[in-house]
Amino acid sequence: MDNRHNTDFDIINSAFDIIKSDFDIITGFMDALNSEDDCHNTDNCHNTDFDIEKAKQAKLDEINYVSAKTALERAVAAFGLANVRPYHGEQAQYIIIWGKYNIELELANAKVVEWVENLNDILALIAAKADKDDVIDRLKSLNITVNDICPMIRVEGGTLKCEAERKKYSITVSGFEIGKYQVTQRLYEEVMGHNPAYFKGCNHPVEQVSWYDAIVFCNKLSLLMGRTRCYKLSDGTYPEDAASVPTDNDTLWDNAVCELTADGYRLPTENEWEFAARGGSSSQGYKYAGSNDIDEVAWYNGNSGFVSHEVNTKQANELGIYDMSGNVWEWCWDWYGDNRSNSKDYAGESSGDCRVFRGGSWNYFANLCSVSGRGDYDPGIGNYGVGFRVVRSGQQERQPQLPCGSFRAAGRHIGDGLSHQIAPHARPQQQTEDDNKTEKGI
Repeated sequence: MDNRHNTDFDIINSAFDIIKSDFDIITGFMDALNSEDDCHNTDNCHNTDFDIEKAKQAKLDEINYVSAKTALERAVAAFGLANVRPYHGEQAQYIIIWGKYNIELELANAKVVEWVENLNDILALIAAKADKDDVIDRLKSLNITVNDICPMIRVEGGTLKCEAERKKYSITVSGFEIGKYQVTQRLYEEVMGHNPAYFKGCNHPVEQVSWYDAIVFCNKLSLLMGRTRCYKLSDGTYPEDAASVPTDNDTLWDNAVCELTADGYRLPTENEWEFAARGGSSSQGYKYAGSNDIDEVAWYNGNSGFVSHEVNTKQANELGIYDMSGNVWEWCWDWYGDNRSNSKDYAGESSGDCRVFRGGSWNYFANLCSVSGRGDYDPGIGNYGVGFRVVRSGQQERQPQLPCGSFRAAGRHIGDGLSHQIAPHARPQQQTEDDNKTEKGI
């Protein structure tokens, strides 16, 4: 073992000695309380105005909380992270983001006391540069909640023959990975520090995010995960370094570039999205993502109650991907265009009016939730029916850079290419029969 490891162990052992002393204090205090309890059970010491059991539990809760908080603070240095933050959500009060993992801790909870008691073993694994999965397995053995921060599904490259509105076309893509779920509010808040969604819920898809917001998120997630960022604005700066995200059309942002050779997170191209939604090389030719019965796989205006729903509550498609039909529309990289190329790894036209989104949502009819349904919207505006999911490029050689092109007059197309105004911040409304258009598909 080298000197650095010895130093690590010295620090860890010193920290554990302090933590152990905390428990010695607790033990001594409990012994004292038990003595008081013995006295309380005698006639000479009986006091009806003092509830020793409640006092004992209150003090124990206080000590547990302080000890757990102290242990958590000491563990931060061992994990080598600044990414330990308060999270007052449905499950955890503190979250450690460690690589691709979320480690959830609840203070003043018995399992965190167990975490403190076993901290020596865990920190020793970290100091010894043990495989990260070994540390995660140890945490799980203590019933500490550990989740993959952004689970991905591998999509093997290939070609699909498709048909929509009596038009035949093919999609050819290289291999890539795509998010198993739409980006949830919980993940978005962890990365961005706020939650813009109209329909609140940790495991609901985030919405009311613009295309600009989405590329900022992708870059920040890439940094968090130690990956190379994909997006730069046209002046060579990173979008997340901007003073603010535009809320209206912005030439600098519309001419951003995407480095597809980077290993970071990004939005899917429209062809990647459709290839994955149709099931890739495992496609069964379903109308919707995973079934010909929309109620099996999608939340749409026929079953949603006109609200979004938690991800992973409907059946997955052939690749194990959820909600690619319905729940919320999903932003793609491409400018909206009518002339989609059959070339490999096609990533849309060089310029356009609005950015593409796919998949339909909770407030649209079934036909627009099909694997060929299309829509688009202004890139600087968010909407309560529009979210996104992320992808990562595979190892195959890819075109190194894709210019976004310049922005032209705004237009909005849903399925049939006709103009459909969507009020981004208004109260959700039911889609009308006039909006029930046949999807263009291509």
